[in-house]
Amino acid sequence: SPENENVFMEIGLLIGMGKPCIYIVNESKLRYKDIKKLPFDISDQIVIKYDSKDKLLNELKREVPIFIMKVQLISGYEKALRENVKERFKRLSPRAKEALKKFVSLGNIELSRFEVAEMVDILLKKPEESVIMSELERIKFVNLRYSESPGRGSLALYSIEEAYRPILQELLFSD
Repeated sequence: SPENENVFMEIGLLIGMGKPCIYIVNESKLRYKDIKKLPFDISDQIVIKYDSKDKLLNELKREVPIFIMKVQLISGYEKALRENVKERFKRLSPRAKEALKKFVSLGNIELSRFEVAEMVDILLKKPEESVIMSELERIKFVNLRYSESPGRGSLALYSIEEAYRPILQELLFSD
């Protein structure tokens, strides 16, 4: 179709939701003769360009099976990932689940070991930061990295594993 802001919005929603799609472009109606000049990047997507019905049908016959395989692979991976995270989540202690709930609710941030200790102390009323964070690290829900801080030396920073965030949000916050 010709460039249409509504279609651009729908494509943005699909991209944001991580949903694969096939882009079908009628070259005769395209203002930008070069797909690379579109106001968004689809270079890593399946794009079918056509200028006749026959060309469209041939391209669909060639590309749709590839697209279906891609969707099946993504769906299988997402299902396996979800099951894996659920199994690991079941093994967490109640205190680790409470700390994880707080961590997930904070969004995409890194916390220093001191900030985590304060959060866990306040949350659990017990100084068990190292045990709880070790449990969350071991199960790979939280990442630990070290950063050099001027005047403070090496700083331990924790962050949630972003690939697991949506699944953990569902497990922690849905009742």
